[in-house]
Amino acid sequence: MTTGRIALLCALVGVAYAAVLTVRGDPAPGLVGGVLLAVLVFVIVRRVQEYNAAKRREAARRRGERTG
Repeated sequence: MTTGRIALLCALVGVAYAAVLTVRGDPAPGLVGGVLLAVLVFVIVRRVQEYNAAKRREAARRRGERTG
C-alpha cells in the first residue's frame, strides 16, 4: 500500500470513531480520540509493513545463500 492510501484508511478510521462518539454525545473527546486513533493506526500499519519487508529480505538472503 502506498503512504497516501494508508493515510486515507487512517483518516476514515478516525472519522468513523469521531462520528460514533459525537453521536453518543461526546464531540470533543470524539474528535481528539479520532485524531489520535488515526495516528496510531498509521504508525502500526507502517511498522507492520517494515517488519514484513525485513522478513522478505531475510528470506531472500537465505535463499541466495543456499543456492550459492
